[in-house]
Amino acid sequence: MKFPDKAGWIFSGLMLVASSVYAQNSIVALNASDIGNGTIIIRVEFAQPLANLPAGAGVTINNPDTPPRIVLDFPDTANGLGKSDQDFAMGSLRSAKIDHVGKNTRLVINLDRMLAYNTKIDGKNLLISLEGNAARTGAGSDALRLAGAKREAPNPAETMSQVKKPATPFLQPGLTPAKRLMGVLLQQATALIRGGKPADAYNLLEPKEADYSGEIAFDYLLGMAALDSGKPDRATIAFERVLAVNPNFAGARLDLARAYFAMGSDDLAKKEFETVLNTQNPPEPAVAVIKKHLDAIEERQQAKIQQVTAYLETSVGHDDNITAATGDNTAGVAGILGMTRADLVSMFNYEPTGSSLHYSGMYTAVAGGVDFNRLVSEEHGVSIFAGVDVKQRVYNKVASMNNLNMDLRAGIALANGDDSYRISGSFGQYRQSGFTAGTNSFRDTAGLSAEWKHSFGDRDQMTWSLGYSEPRYLKTLSQNTRQSSLSGSWLHIFEGKMTPLIFANANHSIDKPANGGSNMGRTNTGVLAHFQFTPLEKTDFFLSGGTTVRHDSTPGARSPGLADFYARDETQSLSFGVTARPWEKWTIKGSVALTNNRSNLSLYQYRRNDSSVSLRRDF
Repeated sequence: MKFPDKAGWIFSGLMLVASSVYAQNSIVALNASDIGNGTIIIRVEFAQPLANLPAGAGVTINNPDTPPRIVLDFPDTANGLGKSDQDFAMGSLRSAKIDHVGKNTRLVINLDRMLAYNTKIDGKNLLISLEGNAARTGAGSDALRLAGAKREAPNPAETMSQVKKPATPFLQPGLTPAKRLMGVLLQQATALIRGGKPADAYNLLEPKEADYSGEIAFDYLLGMAALDSGKPDRATIAFERVLAVNPNFAGARLDLARAYFAMGSDDLAKKEFETVLNTQNPPEPAVAVIKKHLDAIEERQQAKIQQVTAYLETSVGHDDNITAATGDNTAGVAGILGMTRADLVSMFNYEPTGSSLHYSGMYTAVAGGVDFNRLVSEEHGVSIFAGVDVKQRVYNKVASMNNLNMDLRAGIALANGDDSYRISGSFGQYRQSGFTAGTNSFRDTAGLSAEWKHSFGDRDQMTWSLGYSEPRYLKTLSQNTRQSSLSGSWLHIFEGKMTPLIFANANHSIDKPANGGSNMGRTNTGVLAHFQFTPLEKTDFFLSGGTTVRHDSTPGARSPGLADFYARDETQSLSFGVTARPWEKWTIKGSVALTNNRSNLSLYQYRRNDSSVSLRRDF
């Protein structure tokens, strides 16, 4: 995520910290305190103790409207604060400004009236004492200097020599070869970041991490390149190294907060944003960025407590075997009755009708759903959920096969580290009128399920689930069953630019008859594999295939004319397609599904091809 509003602040800090590669010292803290009696102490902390008091004097520009100021120069010193301006508004002390010229740093202290001042080295600190009592500026105060006293104008030749110094000290003479090489590297990386190519900058810097890790300029540039090229986890490591050396580097702390935010670590991000806001005195554009992030964190934390999502989807497709009819229905029926095809026709004048006939044609479909999730206990990871999906398919020419499906679900979930658990109840309704008056495929299904998921790192996930359901047909009660099921699955995400992944599932279910009548008990065993990769940004290609085997539990359940005969079906499926996300929350999917059902009863053998294109909008 990029923030042009603070680009000037960030790159200003970037150049300042990069220059620290060549400086022997740096300013790491700047603060002031009023000790009473009109005296203010300004404390300037350095990375290394000063060898001498700084050169400088009170300067007055030849303009009566210009306020007095104190100007102090520090040779071979960098600004490690990550900012140039700091406001104080303390007594007669207004503000301070740090300017960087070549290898030197100039500290300008702005006042609202003339004050006497004194300087003193205290360890790594330079103490600047502002004396508000005018009496102390008189005779006998040789140790004090007067801020605002005029001095001679600077020598023009000296001024020009300063202007001609290089703006960035990447290749100054006297540097060690290692420093010179790193300077060239940082210069190239800075140009790439400024040119909007952070990924190229990261690829340039990352191979050198082992050589320059711990160098504040290198780590800061590496962190910026990583963050702006979508690698916030790598960015946090680099920024933390920067702050370990200079905890007061506001730019690095702000970008560390941004990296935590991008990773979804809201608590850490909030802490760092508030630290910058409350202690680093950021400029207004940066303040606006911080507040936007804090607002977004608040919204995300509220979303963790309660989430409501929804979708709408519409599809158009073609089904070449709407009724899943066998190629030769007459021969299939004859086989079930233990007769020849000719005998069936001559004795019963049999002719296929209704769903026994083969139909093909276009269809349209609509679907929609809503899901609700509410966190009950963040400490224990407990939440409740509920949802509903409604789907309808309408065939252009075969209205009897139009169908409507509704599914309701609700339950409780528990998250505990790498494990998550769900217990849910469900209720579904399926409606299809069929071809014959008085009969239909209306059914209601109620069920319970329990699920366990375990993550093995970031790339592998295992899922096990147990289920129990009772399908109830409103007209053909003999088809009612009680189903128990067990399934296990594995998801693996491969490394690589195309983010390939594979999902495998194995399932086993047993249906036992209910409500008497014909025994429709059966056993189903199936396997499925799904492969997906993303060769283009926001575009996935997928391929799925599987096999399910059905064994009838009772002889003659689907073949009343054949004693001691157990029907067995093997259904093979293959689907492939592409999913594109051209706009945020919009998905376009094109797919082809092929089905081949083989059976030892010819009546149930069929092939089916279904092709569709769908458009989905998530909310």
